[in-house]
Amino acid sequence: AVEVKDDPVSKHFADAFGSLQGVNLSTVKGNAAGSLAERVAFAQQAKEVEFQQTFMVTAQEAEEVRSIASKAKSGADYDFSKLPADAAARLDTLYTNIN
Repeated sequence: AVEVKDDPVSKHFADAFGSLQGVNLSTVKGNAAGSLAERVAFAQQAKEVEFQQTFMVTAQEAEEVRSIASKAKSGADYDFSKLPADAAARLDTLYTNIN
Protein backbone atom coordinates (compact mmCIF):
# COMPACT_ATOMS: atom_id res chain seq x y z
CA ALA A 1 0.00 0.00 0.00
CA VAL A 2 1.18 3.49 -0.82
CA GLU A 3 1.62 5.81 2.14
CA VAL A 4 0.04 9.29 2.03
CA LYS A 5 3.50 10.86 2.30
CA ASP A 6 4.62 8.92 -0.79
CA ASP A 7 1.73 10.00 -3.03
CA PRO A 8 1.96 13.69 -4.03
CA VAL A 9 -1.79 14.07 -4.62
CA SER A 10 -2.74 12.44 -1.32
CA LYS A 11 -0.06 14.46 0.47
CA HIS A 12 -1.36 17.70 -1.04
CA PHE A 13 -4.92 17.02 0.17
CA ALA A 14 -3.79 15.76 3.57
CA ASP A 15 -1.66 18.89 4.05
CA ALA A 16 -4.47 21.17 2.87
CA PHE A 17 -7.06 19.62 5.16
CA GLY A 18 -4.53 19.53 7.98
CA SER A 19 -4.09 23.29 7.59
CA LEU A 20 -7.75 23.69 8.62
CA GLN A 21 -7.28 21.87 11.93
CA GLY A 22 -7.69 24.19 14.89
CA VAL A 23 -8.45 27.21 12.70
CA ASN A 24 -11.32 29.45 13.76
CA LEU A 25 -12.70 30.44 10.35
CA SER A 26 -14.78 33.24 11.85
CA THR A 27 -11.58 35.10 12.76
CA VAL A 28 -9.61 34.40 9.56
CA LYS A 29 -9.54 37.22 7.01
CA GLY A 30 -11.10 35.83 3.85
CA ASN A 31 -8.98 35.78 0.70
CA ALA A 32 -10.19 34.11 -2.51
CA ALA A 33 -6.59 33.47 -3.60
CA GLY A 34 -5.08 32.67 -0.19
CA SER A 35 -4.53 29.51 1.81
CA LEU A 36 -7.26 26.89 2.09
CA ALA A 37 -8.39 28.37 5.42
CA GLU A 38 -8.52 31.86 3.86
CA ARG A 39 -10.49 30.57 0.86
CA VAL A 40 -12.99 28.73 3.07
CA ALA A 41 -13.33 31.85 5.25
CA PHE A 42 -13.84 33.95 2.11
CA ALA A 43 -16.65 31.64 0.93
CA GLN A 44 -18.32 31.69 4.37
CA GLN A 45 -18.06 35.47 4.61
CA ALA A 46 -19.55 35.86 1.12
CA LYS A 47 -22.47 33.61 2.12
CA GLU A 48 -22.98 35.67 5.28
CA VAL A 49 -23.11 38.92 3.27
CA GLU A 50 -25.55 37.32 0.82
CA PHE A 51 -27.73 36.16 3.74
CA GLN A 52 -27.71 39.63 5.30
CA GLN A 53 -28.62 41.32 2.02
CA THR A 54 -31.41 38.81 1.36
CA PHE A 55 -33.01 38.48 4.78
CA MET A 56 -32.11 41.60 6.76
CA VAL A 57 -33.20 45.21 6.40
CA THR A 58 -30.22 47.34 5.46
CA ALA A 59 -29.53 50.69 7.09
CA GLN A 60 -30.02 52.30 3.68
CA GLU A 61 -33.49 50.75 3.28
CA ALA A 62 -34.52 51.81 6.79
CA GLU A 63 -33.34 55.37 6.17
CA GLU A 64 -35.17 55.49 2.85
CA VAL A 65 -38.42 54.33 4.51
CA ARG A 66 -37.96 56.97 7.25
CA SER A 67 -37.35 59.66 4.66
CA ILE A 68 -40.40 58.78 2.57
CA ALA A 69 -42.62 58.33 5.63
CA SER A 70 -41.60 61.76 6.93
CA LYS A 71 -43.14 63.26 3.77
CA ALA A 72 -46.46 61.60 4.69
CA LYS A 73 -46.47 62.88 8.28
CA SER A 74 -49.73 64.61 9.10
CA GLY A 75 -49.83 65.77 12.71
CA ALA A 76 -49.46 62.75 14.98
CA ASP A 77 -50.42 60.37 12.15
CA TYR A 78 -49.46 59.61 8.57
CA ASP A 79 -51.40 60.32 5.37
CA PHE A 80 -49.74 58.29 2.64
CA SER A 81 -52.13 59.70 0.05
CA LYS A 82 -50.05 62.92 0.28
CA LEU A 83 -47.03 61.18 -1.21
CA PRO A 84 -46.08 61.89 -4.82
CA ALA A 85 -46.64 58.86 -7.09
CA ASP A 86 -42.92 58.08 -7.42
CA ALA A 87 -42.40 58.15 -3.62
CA ALA A 88 -45.47 55.96 -3.06
CA ALA A 89 -44.23 53.48 -5.66
CA ARG A 90 -40.76 53.41 -4.05
CA LEU A 91 -42.32 52.84 -0.62
CA ASP A 92 -44.33 49.93 -2.05
CA THR A 93 -41.14 48.47 -3.55
CA LEU A 94 -39.31 48.83 -0.25
CA TYR A 95 -42.21 47.20 1.58
CA THR A 96 -42.09 44.24 -0.81
CA ASN A 97 -38.31 43.90 -0.49
CA ILE A 98 -38.33 44.15 3.30
CA ASN A 99 -41.23 41.79 3.83
